Amino acid sequence: MDAAITGIDEDVDALRGDVSDLAAELDIVGASITTNQIVAASWSDLVTLAGTIDRQGAEVVADDTGTHGAASVTGYDGPLVANAGRYSWSESWSRWVRVGDAVVTAAAIRPLQAALQIGDNGAARIVDQDGAVGLEIGPDGIVKGAGFSFFNGGSLATFTIVEDEAWAWALRAQDGEIAFGVDHNGVFYPTIGDFTIVEDEAWALAVRAQDGEIAFGVDHNGVFYPTIGDNGGGGDWPISHVVTTVFAEPWSDPSRSLALTWVNNSAVDGIVVEYRPRGGAAWMASASQRTRAWPSDSGRHCHSAVLADLTPDTVYELRWPGAAKTESVKTCPRSDVTVAFGSDWHGNTSTLPDFATATGTLGADLVCLAGDLAGDDGQSTAPDMAYWETLLSASWRTPGGALLPLVALVGNHDASDHAGTGNAVHGGDGLIGPISALMSWAYDDDQPTREADGVSTVSIGRELLIIGLNTSHTVPLAGAQFAWFEEQIARAPDYRHVIVVGHCPAFLAAADFNFEYDDQSRVLRTSYWPAMQAFADKVRFYLAGHEHILTVTARLAIAPGLDPVSGNDLKWTTDPGGVMQIGSGPMGGGRMALSAVKAGTVSTEDGSPKMIAAMGRDAGANSIQVHGSGIVTANVTGSETWHMWHCRFDPTGWSATAYNRDGLTLYEIDEGI
Repeated sequence: MDAAITGIDEDVDALRGDVSDLAAELDIVGASITTNQIVAASWSDLVTLAGTIDRQGAEVVADDTGTHGAASVTGYDGPLVANAGRYSWSESWSRWVRVGDAVVTAAAIRPLQAALQIGDNGAARIVDQDGAVGLEIGPDGIVKGAGFSFFNGGSLATFTIVEDEAWAWALRAQDGEIAFGVDHNGVFYPTIGDFTIVEDEAWALAVRAQDGEIAFGVDHNGVFYPTIGDNGGGGDWPISHVVTTVFAEPWSDPSRSLALTWVNNSAVDGIVVEYRPRGGAAWMASASQRTRAWPSDSGRHCHSAVLADLTPDTVYELRWPGAAKTESVKTCPRSDVTVAFGSDWHGNTSTLPDFATATGTLGADLVCLAGDLAGDDGQSTAPDMAYWETLLSASWRTPGGALLPLVALVGNHDASDHAGTGNAVHGGDGLIGPISALMSWAYDDDQPTREADGVSTVSIGRELLIIGLNTSHTVPLAGAQFAWFEEQIARAPDYRHVIVVGHCPAFLAAADFNFEYDDQSRVLRTSYWPAMQAFADKVRFYLAGHEHILTVTARLAIAPGLDPVSGNDLKWTTDPGGVMQIGSGPMGGGRMALSAVKAGTVSTEDGSPKMIAAMGRDAGANSIQVHGSGIVTANVTGSETWHMWHCRFDPTGWSATAYNRDGLTLYEIDEGI
């Protein structure tokens, strides 16, 4: 059906392009005047007249350059509008409603004093009372109009001008069918085979099929879509299906476009989701552009559609024709944006509901998950996929219940173990896991900002740029990814705030990770850090996961050109022109021990400490261990170090708050700009 609709739509566009000048000339001058269309010399003339039928057309000519208050239910007391233009009579308001700018000048034809005349050699003319020609269609099909540009419409020899009560003016083809015409409101339409273009108050333009039902049309917002019944599932949609899990992601700018994915029991491609602003009148529609089987279950399928041209900071209602499911999703605001960051959930179903609730209560607009999500090690077993469905169907919602967009990055446990040899950092084969089959942002080849799996950007207006990295789990940090990163970070001056997110940290403090020999961290320090430092006035922080402890560094700077293999591990300086790192998970994974030695390491360059604050467990994993200052230990429950970050970005500054599963503050940063 999509292909048929697209073909018809293209035919309509082509035909309208060919006759656009003809339509403008006939719009009011010819057919409308002879069929109850009112043309007034001034607004003061028109306002004294009452329409005879609802939606009767009228026009005030271009010579009237004044203004008046727009019509409303209470009078002509709306915003000022130009007098000249097209009008439609509102029977319920008993007022003329201005509907367009296109007008005919008085020089073209005298209003209310025109007639249709058959001239010499079969030419059809519209003339005024003095016999002057206002518009002529010659026997050769060439149209001319006084005051109009010359229009060569090609031959009309095979068409006949006819009378038809449905039209003000119509042309009939040789097969006896009306080919195109002008309706009683002065609007030009073609007819399309077995379909007929009709008037319907719910549509700007609608096409009716032979069964009498409207098949498709353009609404009053200019959006084209098919009709599919009014009950979100009981209409004429050809399939019945059951929608279960639904989640949203940024497509480019999540204040204006979203990728919406739903899971159902149908493999049919092109399934439609309908959406509208909450409480709106007209539904818009988008068909799935990417359909694939749910990993490990061929009876279930993921469908993803793009919702474009959305309004920022707005809740949209969702429904699926042929299904009972309804949902809602919220777009991001363009300014004063809040992002929740988490990582290393590892399928812990006990912590997820708490973090999802806390995140919504704190007022997040976007949720960014920095890797190691279901802990699947690249596998798609039934238990692994059950964890994924739990994560994606969690209540990542506003307090009002609308879905929040999700961003998901690759960690070592998301892309690694097809060979069964361990995760990507510890011996795995480094192949992408089910995250690429489920998610769209940074994984769908058509996603406009995608560079590679897990490598993409999110921009929200000019407020915030998020640069997402794949820290050598399936895509090497060095080489092509770094070249891409240099291009993206160079865009920093275009935004008020920039953040960079990756799974692996550049600076480590966990006892179970060897800081000196971590290749990802060395590449981050020697290559990425100097690139970020060049825009330190815009880059707020680098956020990482992986370590399963809470860490915060000072603003650290690293001289460019250091050996990425050796000699760079302790060569930072504390510098206002440096970049801060915050992190490092977990939302639910194992709570790691903090190494006091690593956290307290100082630079060989200026003696400054690496970590200004850190929290993990002691070597026996029995109690909390804290390094530095600022950790709110009163909000630490038992030996829990699970946390997320709540980050706010606005025109005056930014803040980052680490919070526990109860939404209580563990650490807080607040800086002005």
